[in-house]
Amino acid sequence: DGEEALENDSEHDSEWETDDDDENAPFEPRPCESLFDGAELDTVHDNVEYMRRTHGFVFPYRGNLKDPEGIIGYLQRKIYRGRQCVFCGRKFGSLEGVRGHMRDKGHAKIRFEPPEVFKA
Repeated sequence: DGEEALENDSEHDSEWETDDDDENAPFEPRPCESLFDGAELDTVHDNVEYMRRTHGFVFPYRGNLKDPEGIIGYLQRKIYRGRQCVFCGRKFGSLEGVRGHMRDKGHAKIRFEPPEVFKA
């Protein structure tokens, strides 16, 4: 029956989308990919420089950054999987939605409080 096959296809598609949206599912970071437009660069350093030049993105305390791959992976997971702006925390229905928001609103930055804020 064609209608039943269509229903089964819809169910299968929904399962796939749910798995993809699961924040606990395995995630493979792409440290050479720009957070804000998906551009592929040759090295992590090239990516960091590209995001700085193109989107004004800088890491806080960049000179002390020991693990750029790790922080890029963390941010990618928040943006790609969580579809969440890393500056204001707003969530979106799609990767392009969150990327567009971050570019358009000037949110291509990390919300960061200096260490003094945490001192009692």
